[in-house]
Amino acid sequence: RAEAGEILGWLGDTRDLKEFIRVKDGNYSTSIGKVAIKNLEIGKYPVTNSWFDEFVKADGYKCKDYWGDEGWKWREDSDTANPRYWNERTWRCPNAPVVDVSWYEACAFTRWLTATLNDGLTYRLPEEGEWEAAVSGLKKREYPWGTGWDRTRCNNGELEIGKTSTVGIFKNGDTPDGISDMSGNVWEW
Repeated sequence: RAEAGEILGWLGDTRDLKEFIRVKDGNYSTSIGKVAIKNLEIGKYPVTNSWFDEFVKADGYKCKDYWGDEGWKWREDSDTANPRYWNERTWRCPNAPVVDVSWYEACAFTRWLTATLNDGLTYRLPEEGEWEAAVSGLKKREYPWGTGWDRTRCNNGELEIGKTSTVGIFKNGDTPDGISDMSGNVWEW
């Protein structure tokens, strides 16, 4: 499955990898306490290399407006123009999640997205409680798919894939609402 997904990524994945899923409104019990969710959408998939590439090609690393003062200082101090492993093919499959982006890079991407889409919405990283609510749902699932660890439901060390995999290829690991890769594949901001 991982190999087929990667081939699809290099040939041209026709899925909408920029889709958002609405998280049900309600009061969620999370590890940080009760979290009230209203009018929240979260990416169906983690941000892919192809999507992040749009930010890079749009000179996102050169536009101070996307970074904020601390982020811009970090960008200048690190003298970077793309994520750390950006030029390594292992981590660049177009339909795999972008890896090793700093907090500042992730926030700059969301500000760029807000400015680029200009649809009246504000794009940002989810807060911890919001992310947990999207993963566990109102029923407080143990894993995105339900109860009990199942190594076949996500890209994890036990499968020995050894790198990120195409987003969404572990359909049995999706939340009931259809949000993919909330467990495994990459660490997320």
